[in-house]
Amino acid sequence: MTASGSSPLSYQWYKDGVALVGANADTYTLSAATTNSAGAYTVVVANSAGSVTSAAASLSVTPITTTHVLSNLSTRAYLPSSTGVMIAGFIVQGSDGKRVLVRAVGPTLSSLNVAGSLVSDPRLEIYDANGTKVAENDSWDPALSSLFSSLGAFALPSSSEDAALTVTLGNGSATAQLRGDSAGVALIEAYGTSDGSTARLINLSSRAYVGGGEAALIAGFIITGNGGKQLLIRGIGPKLTDFQVSGALSDPKIEVYNSAGVKLAENDNWDASLAQSFRQLGAFDLPTGSKDAAMVVTLPAGAAYTAVITGVGGVTGEALVELYELP
Repeated sequence: MTASGSSPLSYQWYKDGVALVGANADTYTLSAATTNSAGAYTVVVANSAGSVTSAAASLSVTPITTTHVLSNLSTRAYLPSSTGVMIAGFIVQGSDGKRVLVRAVGPTLSSLNVAGSLVSDPRLEIYDANGTKVAENDSWDPALSSLFSSLGAFALPSSSEDAALTVTLGNGSATAQLRGDSAGVALIEAYGTSDGSTARLINLSSRAYVGGGEAALIAGFIITGNGGKQLLIRGIGPKLTDFQVSGALSDPKIEVYNSAGVKLAENDNWDASLAQSFRQLGAFDLPTGSKDAAMVVTLPAGAAYTAVITGVGGVTGEALVELYELP
C-alpha cells in the first residue's frame, strides 16, 4: 500500500505508539530483527492538508534457537598392567550441580568384539577438585538399566563385573579413575543426565596409555541440541612431563571422525595461534614448538564423534585428550 496526495508528503513511523527516531522515509526496514522488535507498527503521512495514520502492522519475532551441549565422553584405551589407570576429567559449570552417570566397562567389551579387553573386575573411583574421593564402585546396580537406555548407553549384562554409578558434581572439576587387576582394553564413560539442572559439562578429558592397534586412545563424545559447536581438541604428550607423568607420549597425533567413520580433521603439531584460545578457556599453556597436538573444529550438534590419539611413527606412552567448548 502506498500513500498519495499533494506533495510534499512527510512520514513518521511509530512502534507501539512511540515515534522511531530517524524513521522518516516512505518505507521502514529492520536490518536485524530481534525479540525486542516485536510490536505494532504504524506510519503517519502528512502534507499541508493534514495527516492520516495507517492501520497497524503487527510484527512477531520467533528466535532461531541454537543450543548445543557437550553431554558425553567415552574413552577406550589400554591398561598396560594391573598398576595402570585411566583417568576421565570433567568440568561442571553451574551452581546447582550436575548429576553424572559414570561407567567403567571391561568384561562386557569382549561381547562387543573388542580384542584383548579387560576381563577382570574394573574399579571406579570419583574424586572432586580437592582430590577427595566422593564415590566408588566395583559393580553396578541393575536399577540403573533404565538410565543407561535413556542416555543411549549400551546395556550391560545383569551379571557383568563392570562398574557404574551416578554422582552429583558441584561447580568445578572432578575426575573418574578406572583401575583393573590385570592388563587389557577398557572403557570409561561419563554422561550428563537431564535432571532439570541448569549446570552443564563444558570440558571433558581423558588420560591413558597410547599403544598401537587396539591400544590407541579413543575418546567418543556427543554434542546434543541443534546448530554447530566449536570445540578445542588437544592431544597432550610431551607437556605431561611437567606434571610428573612418567612415560609421556613423545609425539601425539589427533584425528577426528564422525559416526560413519569419515575423518573430519587431524593435527600433528599445534599452531602457536591457538595460544590465545588456551588462555581464554583456562587450558594450560604449551611450550612453543612442542610436539603436542591441538586444533579447533566446528561440528554439527545432534551427532556423535570420536577423537583418536595415536603416536607418530608408532611411539607409545601416556597421553591426555581434552575437549573444550569454545564460546
